[in-house]
This record gives sequence, structure tokens and C-alpha cells, in this order.
Amino acid sequence: MFAKNANPWVSVPAPRPDASVRLFCFPFAGGGASAYRSWASLFPAEVEVCAVQLPGREERFREPLLRHHQTLVAHACGGMQRLLDRPFALFGHSMGAMIAFECARRLRRHGHRPVELFVSACHAPQLPLPRKPIHDLPDDQLLREVGRLGGTPAQVLENEELMDLIKPVLRADLALHETYAYGEEPPLDAPITALAGADDPVVRPAHIEPWSAQTSGPFAMKEFAGGHFFIHQHAKSVAHVVASKLATPFPARERHRTSLPLQAAERRTES
Repeated sequence: MFAKNANPWVSVPAPRPDASVRLFCFPFAGGGASAYRSWASLFPAEVEVCAVQLPGREERFREPLLRHHQTLVAHACGGMQRLLDRPFALFGHSMGAMIAFECARRLRRHGHRPVELFVSACHAPQLPLPRKPIHDLPDDQLLREVGRLGGTPAQVLENEELMDLIKPVLRADLALHETYAYGEEPPLDAPITALAGADDPVVRPAHIEPWSAQTSGPFAMKEFAGGHFFIHQHAKSVAHVVASKLATPFPARERHRTSLPLQAAERRTES
């Protein structure tokens, strides 16, 4: 169970008030914060895992899905704002990597800079989508393509009642990811670590290496055995890579400042 939290956007599996860094984790298409429920036990006490929960799923299933990238990013950043009082890093897998990247850019515009951005199983944002869009395929073809990625157990795909609940979320997330439009901005100054699955049938390591252009700081790439959802198979190894990067002492930082509170920016986006 997640610790009770009045903030619907961020769930904290194991609160660590004395942690030196917060790690915000963004889910893949169709996924929710529960994908990172076990991660807290994989990290040392210095890291507090904060799983970002998007609307329309799990405990937020009654809320409308957000189908526009900029709107989702604005709301997510607003939800994270009060947890940005200490150094933080961002991690995202697949769709979540692109959301994490855009959150890093939006937060930078308001004076908040992550200590590192971790992007997993996602093509560099300046590249075109490495496959044909699938969000509007007929149900049988959609489920076939989702099954090919290997992240959804066969027994779930074959359960019609369960899939009737999941498909709207999956389609909305895929549409959001597949219609993403990259906009030019200066590179981040935060280091970027990109993770790839050696046998990913869609996002090849060659699609991931160009993430190096999105940072003026250090860039590293780590390849894992497995397909698109290698993070399930190699959760401990992925956590070790992330934790080793976050173990580096952080330089002294000015207290976070913002010329326009993120909550106000969020309201402006909605108007």
C-alpha cells in the first residue's frame, strides 16, 4: 500500500523525511504509480521514491484522462511543486520518459533544476516516432501490438472484462505519446542517463543514444538484456544504476526560486 498522501499527483511508497534526494518516477502508457510500488525497497535511505500518478487510473480512475501533452505536464509539475524543496531527479519509462523530459524543461523555466534525468526505453524527443501510431487501431490489432511489447501479461490481454477497463487509458496514453510534438529549447544542464533494452522490438539503442543532444552536461547510456519492458525483469539492476548516479554528492544549491508559481502557471494553461 502507498502511504496516505493528500497530493493525488504523487504517491510515496515509503516516506523518507531525511532523504537527500527525491526520485520522481513517471509511468509508461497504460500504467500507474503502482508500477513503482516496489522500488522504495531497492534504493538506499538517501533516496525517496515518489511515484507520479496520472489521472484516469488506479485510485484516480474516476477522473478524466488528460489527452494533451502540455496540459498533462503543467498539471504534473503543479502537483510536484511542494516536493521540490530538496534536490530531485526524474525517471520515466517509455511514455513516462517523454513526460519526465518535458517536466524537466518546464520546471527549469520556473527555477527548479533536476540533478539528473533518467530516460528509459524511449526514443530521443527530436527524432520521429520509430513505429507507426497504434492508438487508433481496431481492438484486436491494438492488443496484438501491445502484446508484442511484452509489458502486459497474456492473461490480462485475454481477459475481456479487464481490458474493457484498461483500453481507454491505454489508447489515451498512446495517443498522447504518439502525437507528441518536439519544440526546440536549449539543452538541459542536468546529466542524462538513458536506458535501453537490447532486444526492444520498437525502440532500438540507436534511437536512444541521440538523447545526448538534450544535455550540456554528462551523458551516459546503459543497455540491458531484454525487450521494451526490461525494467520489470531487471528492476534491481536498473535501481542500482540510478542509485549509483544519485550517490554522487550534490553541489551546494541556491534555494529554489520561481518568478511564477507553478500552480499559477497551471491555471493559466487551463484558461
